[in-house]
Amino acid sequence: VANALRRRQAPAQVPPPPSVGPTAADFYQARFFSPRVNALALQFGALPEAQRMLSLCCGHGVFENLLQARQGSGEVVSIDGQFLNLLITRRYADHGGTYICHDVQFPFPFRDATFDGVLSSTCLPEIPAQRSFVAEAIRVTTDQGWTSFDSIWNAEVGDQRINPHRFYRFCQNYFASLDDYVPMFESCAGPRRRVGVDIPDDPAAYLGGARWSFGHEIADVLAGRADEEMSVLVVGPDFPGFAASAGGGAPGTPDTAWLRAADLAASWAYDVSRQDDRIVLVRRPEFEVLHPQFAQRRFPGYRAEATIDLTRLDDAAYLTDLFTAAAVSLVPRDYTADPARLLRTPNPGATAGAPAHTGPGPTA
Repeated sequence: VANALRRRQAPAQVPPPPSVGPTAADFYQARFFSPRVNALALQFGALPEAQRMLSLCCGHGVFENLLQARQGSGEVVSIDGQFLNLLITRRYADHGGTYICHDVQFPFPFRDATFDGVLSSTCLPEIPAQRSFVAEAIRVTTDQGWTSFDSIWNAEVGDQRINPHRFYRFCQNYFASLDDYVPMFESCAGPRRRVGVDIPDDPAAYLGGARWSFGHEIADVLAGRADEEMSVLVVGPDFPGFAASAGGGAPGTPDTAWLRAADLAASWAYDVSRQDDRIVLVRRPEFEVLHPQFAQRRFPGYRAEATIDLTRLDDAAYLTDLFTAAAVSLVPRDYTADPARLLRTPNPGATAGAPAHTGPGPTA
């Protein structure tokens, strides 16, 4: 009773003002505009196209959104242990394929060698039975295919192993050292498959071709590791090699023709002001210093101010520059109701007149 009286007499708590946009702490939203995901999109372009694709722990559909933008012809199956995630992915990044709710720490409901490409991003350290998860992902991959484990992390990114506030898993099972993942992958892959390692880099670094290191090179790569995360690729004995470059570059040089202005929006790392034929970007204070789960250590950071020239949206090289600088993000449909943030608005004529404006950046 006394406590109830004290609560009644206490002054009302004034809630803090709402944020003008998501921050790096808003994991599901931040994934869509993370520089790490821009790098993943370019890294994925180095791999041969898969006709049957499995997306593990799909979350809110970051990978599905990429597949949709690339307009591939392959069949896709998306798996997640949370039914709500599957509903969100199907609503905003539907690939027309199959969605399965399944706890991935248990055997997968597929026959051996079902998929040409298997990808999981960020989820491996959260799986209690990590070895079983890796072995199953490799088992369902064909001898010609690839199995990619993107963004493997541990306590180096600042994560707390024990988190009593996580309602579905309060104890993370990641290894204390990222180096310890390599022998586990090699054991799961067996003698017929090869294991490659990549240390995440600035998105622009992936324009130069495939960056995976195999065999004896792995030890040197890990010794010089310049990031808190790493990615692992397992390829089958009949893997045809990395994708051929359309422009005659190194093997695995990604084709960026799939980058279209209609699928891009100004990053939420910036406040935006749309002014006739340009979008003015002003970096939000929350993104002056970047969390390691959000951006690679070698990402140079967001410029304090930048401009998107709307007259150059048909220039593929210009869009690639914006994408590698993470000034723009690949976004699903209905990503935002704010037309000022979209590179191409549904009604181009709406940009005329007084500029739209969001956040405390400059006005016209």
